[in-house]
Amino acid sequence: MFSYSFWADEAYISGIASQLVTGKYSLLQAFNALSYQKLYILVITAFFKLFGISEMTARLPSLIAFFIGIIVIFLLAKKLSNIYGGLLSAFLYAFSHLNLAYATQAKPYAAIETILLIILYLMTNKKTNHLLIIFLCIIATLLHSIGIFLWVLYGTYLLLKIKKTNIFIILSTFALGLIFAYPMILSFIKAGQTFPYNHLYQSMKLFTYKYSFISLSAFFGFVWSFKKNKTISIALLIYSLVVFIMATFQQFIFNIRYVLFLFGILFLYFGIFWAKVGEKYLPKRKWLI
Repeated sequence: MFSYSFWADEAYISGIASQLVTGKYSLLQAFNALSYQKLYILVITAFFKLFGISEMTARLPSLIAFFIGIIVIFLLAKKLSNIYGGLLSAFLYAFSHLNLAYATQAKPYAAIETILLIILYLMTNKKTNHLLIIFLCIIATLLHSIGIFLWVLYGTYLLLKIKKTNIFIILSTFALGLIFAYPMILSFIKAGQTFPYNHLYQSMKLFTYKYSFISLSAFFGFVWSFKKNKTISIALLIYSLVVFIMATFQQFIFNIRYVLFLFGILFLYFGIFWAKVGEKYLPKRKWLI
């Protein structure tokens, strides 16, 4: 699992962290070298101090986050369907070659995917812990700038529940989200073009050809879940569309890591769908699904 060497991005962030550990870089120099992953630099630095500087140690935070993600998606799918849905979603999540690939890299994508699942789980509770969700959104944003899109998920959720939510929480969330989004908004303005690229063919091929069965099953699982969890479903749909559009039309090259978080959602609803199929058509043998 850890046998292959670093690729460029891993080597860069791990090099900065190792320089921090050895005292060759100050904290300010480290942040200036990689401004969009400030917190993840600190995470790897902490692991280097605890376990020594090595490729395995640099990749350990992602692996831990990945294992937590397996547990969370099981609990979430079980909560939204039944134990068989939880097991199926967790199985797909755990053995997906995409998740395994990014869980064994010194990059924060697996951690942000796990944070997304935790936020969804918190949203399904009768009493939503808004402070914890805001904290998780901040953590995700500081791990990597791509984590900023979780504010879209939570902001949409708040707007849909505005009658039941404290206005202070809503205003605070949007203020924090705007602060974190400011650098990205500024870069769009400077670029002069909002959507300068078009990778629609690659995006559609990924989801409708390579993952057609999973995507179709997840779609029906989402439709079924929509009736019972309308607020979360709408928020998740808008979040997914924003991530998909940004990865397809904003990045200069299409890379699966920009849509990795969507696969956690696909695996979740895939398990929910087939669990419900088992409940309806095989009530005495649901385990077969």
